[in-house]
Amino acid sequence: MDTLPFPCPRDGAPLAAAAGPEGRRWACGSCGGQAVAVAVLRQTAARAAFRAVWAAVEAAAPGGLACPGCGREMAQVGAAGASVDICRSCQLFWFDEGERAAVAPPPPPPAALPAEAAAALAAMEAEQAEARAAGERWAAAGHRLSAPVRGRRRRRLDGSLDLWEALLAAVGLAAD
Repeated sequence: MDTLPFPCPRDGAPLAAAAGPEGRRWACGSCGGQAVAVAVLRQTAARAAFRAVWAAVEAAAPGGLACPGCGREMAQVGAAGASVDICRSCQLFWFDEGERAAVAPPPPPPAALPAEAAAALAAMEAEQAEARAAGERWAAAGHRLSAPVRGRRRRRLDGSLDLWEALLAAVGLAAD
């Protein structure tokens, strides 16, 4: 398990990496708190809840715990009956045990696909699986892709040079 070289802002214990459906976070084994990056919360929390907390931190003054990343004081924001510490410079949220579910609940599950779309998706996935299997059979039979012939310029179907050759020519270097 990875440990963050920074201490927990509550008790100084090392933070350990943890991952799950709610994304990657750095958790304290002793107090149960966790540090979560803004980018992770944007992807894993309900949009409205995240925006409300982030808007509140824009107006809040520093005065909370020390950030485990940079050591600066984090802004303390009250949301959903909890007090969350947020570092604007590191874009890091610190949740005490149990606060994350209250402050940044996960988004609702996506709606089920209509039957026609589900059938089309299943057909496409089956087609991709067959293409992969055909490629694996071809490679298992000893076939391989041939290497490009040296000394010849490769041209696209429309007759133009490959982009890399055009870039090399623009700076005066030979492509071969």
